[in-house]
Amino acid sequence: MLSPLQVNSENDKWLTPKEAAHRIGVSSSFIYKLIKTNKLEASRVGSKLLRIKLADLQSIYRPTSKSTLGSKA
Repeated sequence: MLSPLQVNSENDKWLTPKEAAHRIGVSSSFIYKLIKTNKLEASRVGSKLLRIKLADLQSIYRPTSKSTLGSKA
């Protein structure tokens, strides 16, 4: 039986806000803003700690290719 934070696969990995920010190259304050505006789901561990599921972070972060920058859709 898996505990709530036990990693079963790479997508089941849990990140701190700082780790999430580092992974996508933004500030941790931007991650907190995404959480506060309900654009990124986070789970509270205990009374203070926040954790973000890697799969949730990946679902909102879509890197753009250089070829699509500047082109009109």
